[in-house]
Amino acid sequence: MSEEYGASNRRLWQLALGLLFAVHLALVFKAPLAVSHDCGMYLQTGQLLLAGERPYVDFIDINPPLIMYLNVIPAALARVLPFPPTATFLLLVWLLTLFSVLTTRRILHRALPADEAFHADFLAAALTLGSIALLLNSAFGQREHLFFLAWLPFAALRFQRWETGEAGRAGAVGLGIFAGVFASLKPHFFLIVAAPEIYWLAAHRRWRTLPAPETFALAAMPLLYAAHFLFLPEPMKSGFLNDVLPLVAKGYGAYDKPLRQIFNNPSLWPGLLAFGLAFLFAARRQAATWRLARGFGAAGLGATAVFLAQHKGWSYHAIPSWLTLTAVAALAFGYANPFGLTNAKDGANGPSLVAPRRPLTAMLAALIALAVAACVHYAASTGAPKHLERLLAGSTLAQIVQAQTQPNDPVLIVSPEVVPAYPLLAQLNRRPGSRFLWFYWIPMIQQRAGMTDAEAGELETRLLGQLANDIRTRKPTAIFLATGKCWNCRTSHSMYTYLKGNGFVARAMSGYVESGARGGMAVFLPQGATSFYSD
Repeated sequence: MSEEYGASNRRLWQLALGLLFAVHLALVFKAPLAVSHDCGMYLQTGQLLLAGERPYVDFIDINPPLIMYLNVIPAALARVLPFPPTATFLLLVWLLTLFSVLTTRRILHRALPADEAFHADFLAAALTLGSIALLLNSAFGQREHLFFLAWLPFAALRFQRWETGEAGRAGAVGLGIFAGVFASLKPHFFLIVAAPEIYWLAAHRRWRTLPAPETFALAAMPLLYAAHFLFLPEPMKSGFLNDVLPLVAKGYGAYDKPLRQIFNNPSLWPGLLAFGLAFLFAARRQAATWRLARGFGAAGLGATAVFLAQHKGWSYHAIPSWLTLTAVAALAFGYANPFGLTNAKDGANGPSLVAPRRPLTAMLAALIALAVAACVHYAASTGAPKHLERLLAGSTLAQIVQAQTQPNDPVLIVSPEVVPAYPLLAQLNRRPGSRFLWFYWIPMIQQRAGMTDAEAGELETRLLGQLANDIRTRKPTAIFLATGKCWNCRTSHSMYTYLKGNGFVARAMSGYVESGARGGMAVFLPQGATSFYSD
């Protein structure tokens, strides 16, 4: 890379990225409670772990515990930082985005030829914008997003290895471990990891590049994660391996959508578009940048396979697909040269911006400083209270929880889905009123997947007994039963009719009085409690 491009254009791009990340940070602090349902729930599992509670014993979710372990980090930092736990989580994901994008950019500047290095800048800017879009769509920090951020520098390193055969050992091992940990959040993420390797192997025909420090480090992580189950305390191990896992293996199909709906889902197509753009619309097909683009295109194909394999059609499952499409489009965008960029003076080092650099640099630096100062002021003064006002104004359920309970009170919300309990309980700092963070097992049992009627009935009796015991011992200050149609239940219209019809309300909730229905929930308050609203 020439000194002109290296010193001037690179600094300008750095400042432009700095401005994007400052805007990104401002948006985080503008809505410091705005996390998705899964992110809110797993943040609370991190808080429960810190409080000494045990997964699959004191609190239960259907997923393996790695995401719970990782959420101990924001939960612990939230104890010392002057932000709500949700804001601490968002801030850490923002920092992960910063690390991922800048590390990827730096690696690609070394891996790409001098006349193509500017593509790393387009890619970094596009992926930053993609992360901002996820924040605005409440998908920021989902496991798919975390995986992509951890995999991105690893993918850049692997591209460098395939192109040049060179990569520092210590950094390679570190990035391999990092990617391996986050890929282990869902085993099928390894399909996305493998897809570009298959393409680069076919392009370079060099088997000896497959074994490398970073690939060994990445492969070791799922093995260590699997081995750690051998050392879990017996109640946790038994709770997951003997109770949760068999039921989910048999019954999670209750949440599947028909293939016809999935193929009509727009979230199916971005990964396929990334693959098509990289392999079918590839100008200068021999350029290194297009080998990079095709690597992302192959990853997009893998991401599409992952989306289909999960069989749910939920939009956040397509986050890797959208981000691979963003990456391929950014690399193609650089070749389109839409801004009329001119070549550097020696004609061999890619485009350089023709705008006056010193005034532009000063303006960008000033904007970054202003944005960061505004973030700090907003976070310290009005960010969380303002967002809480908006949350309460837009949610009847939030209003009831806020009025009828106090921070750290146990609140029980019985729903066959993660919503509406989460992210609400995390946002309002209420504890779960039951070991069941959400009631996945009710539709699974009703579907009778892999069980006889007798087996399903026995399991239902046992789990309802555990719920009754939780109500008796935890004494929730409010109980909410979902009244909306349970679309994945076979025999019950709603949680309310299910628990009313089988006598659970009369038997296990005798100390509670039904206080009307609001926000799709039947509200039950302890006897003697005063309701802040009336029908």
